[in-house]
Amino acid sequence: MIRAQVDAHRWQRVHPSTFVAHNGELGFRTRAWAAVLFCGPSAVVSHRAAGYLIGLLDRPPAVIDVSVPARRRPRGARGIRINRRRIALASSGSPPRVTVEDTVLDLVCRAANTDEVVSLITAACQRRLTTAARLREAAQRRGALPWRSLVNDVLLEADSAHSALEWRYLRDVERRHGLPASKTPGARTTGPVEPLAGRRLPEVPADRRTRRHRGAPARRPPPRHGARQQGRRRGRQESLLRLARGCRALL
Repeated sequence: MIRAQVDAHRWQRVHPSTFVAHNGELGFRTRAWAAVLFCGPSAVVSHRAAGYLIGLLDRPPAVIDVSVPARRRPRGARGIRINRRRIALASSGSPPRVTVEDTVLDLVCRAANTDEVVSLITAACQRRLTTAARLREAAQRRGALPWRSLVNDVLLEADSAHSALEWRYLRDVERRHGLPASKTPGARTTGPVEPLAGRRLPEVPADRRTRRHRGAPARRPPPRHGARQQGRRRGRQESLLRLARGCRALL
């Protein structure tokens, strides 16, 4: 039955023994599900693929990372990178993937420079995917973690710094020189939040509805020329035209 559906181009094969029951374009979530099913039980999406699924990364990766227990040795396939782990990781979501905290730390392990490490941690906290306390607990559970000292330093300011540039300012400028703590512009820290739905806006007086600077002169309507003014203007134009023709004849 499966072979007949594939031969009729109603189904399509993604990986060996893994099929999709339609012949349309494969989205990233469908490809991730196919990778998990191909790798077998206890397989979960991880690293950059999990980062894209949870909303940490904006672009989908070309290769889907799948993590499996160290005791299993699934065969590889095109478009899949298999990662064998000694410690079992908690999974959630659909398709099954590692937690947000483990995803951030996995990407930190593959970071190429310090700016990438800071950007990953601050982006996870800024987008409200996790908190600095949860990331700190997940980092303590790991035995070996590259950039550990940098991760600990970033987590101290992750709730207030939303980018690598802001974190460097807090560390190298504000903290080092003892400047007063900066405040987020427009942030409301005290008082209840009142909903605006159903409220009527105050009436604006008629003399304040025009958009002009205070002290600027009022706009005047364009002048309207009468018949006498239009005749004088036409006479001046004709005189200039005759003068121009006379100058051209002399040349």
